[in-house]
Amino acid sequence: MRAKYINEKFTEDGDPIRDMGIGIFTKRMFTSIDKKMEWIADNLAGILSVNEMPEDILTQEGSFIRDEYFNILEKFSREYLGGGTDPKILRNILKGRGFSTKKDEND
Repeated sequence: MRAKYINEKFTEDGDPIRDMGIGIFTKRMFTSIDKKMEWIADNLAGILSVNEMPEDILTQEGSFIRDEYFNILEKFSREYLGGGTDPKILRNILKGRGFSTKKDEND
């Protein structure tokens, strides 16, 4: 049986892609900064738009995460996750997952 009525939310002057909500992001809410950094670590390759995790993401300098990666993460976090990142927590998570700095490898 075919429906007699179709409820469309499209208008002549509207944008159907936008009307369907495709490509629209809402900010995620996290209960703690630790949970937020875990989520970022889980989705890091996608956020950085790379196929594999960069081996050189960690640095021994003060910022903990290489600047070129940190700037991308910070921008993503502010736009889509509501606030910045904590590089020290993220570094500890990544170290726990087997990433290291050159200094760590020599120890």
